[in-house]
Amino acid sequence: MADAFENIFGQPRVRDFLRASVRGGHVSQAYLFCGPAGSNKTAAAYALAQAYLCPKGAKGPRGGLCGACDACSRIARRKHPDVRYYAPEGAGGYLVEQIREIVSDVSYAPIQAKSKVYILDRVDMLGTAAANAFLKTLEEPPANVMIVLLGRTRESVLPTIVSRCQVVPFRHIPATEAAGIIRQNTGASIETARIAIEACSGSITRACEFLKSNDSLAFRRGVVDAMSRLATADDWDIIELAAGLVRAAKAPLDDVRAALEAELSENADFLAKSAIRQIEARNKRQITAKTSQALHQVFS
Repeated sequence: MADAFENIFGQPRVRDFLRASVRGGHVSQAYLFCGPAGSNKTAAAYALAQAYLCPKGAKGPRGGLCGACDACSRIARRKHPDVRYYAPEGAGGYLVEQIREIVSDVSYAPIQAKSKVYILDRVDMLGTAAANAFLKTLEEPPANVMIVLLGRTRESVLPTIVSRCQVVPFRHIPATEAAGIIRQNTGASIETARIAIEACSGSITRACEFLKSNDSLAFRRGVVDAMSRLATADDWDIIELAAGLVRAAKAPLDDVRAALEAELSENADFLAKSAIRQIEARNKRQITAKTSQALHQVFS
């Protein structure tokens, strides 16, 4: 029977370990998921968040592995207000101010669920000053908070961080195996799956999403077509090609922006002004990240 952990592609040991932890009631408050880019650490973090925040709980008929209720669906779509994702905002990694914002946010009550989950990506880019600002929260998080850290290798993360977490190693997924998983889940050809995995920096989850998005595929095809026509295009042709690409590039970002605004509007009545400002800032960061991701997928 499918559950919240089924989408942790290519990591059967991690999937089994997290399932057993939830069913046995042995969920930790602080995890460190270590593995190379594309090893599905982020997907695993969101799956764990589903199991942790599911209102049916570990005592439900599926042992906290629902994956189908409204809360689980929101988390899977990355729209749940009590699951917060962060990535480094500075050129050299996490900013101290960014970590202080997270530490401050931890003290607030959840918006919809009984608990909150914080997912911090690339904690190998967490410097000493930023880490020091985070240590007390990581060591003694509130009872209703889970923190999941994502890093490339255990050795690249500061020892003071590693010692406060339960470490979960993720294996490298070979490109041929990744392409096979993508083909199985999308019906794409092996060649198309290989293009998708390259365009998505080795992430199987993002590659599947990329192949299922008509807007993303149309934009990529439009760019490739425009580039093939440049050699024989005159000035007016180039202007028309550029205008078409601008329109195509805006479509998926407009959808993301509309979804974020709708989510904020839906929850505005429950939020303080400071919380609204934080969500607005986080939404802007998500738009910027989506823009960079789209450009990488096209030009990879």
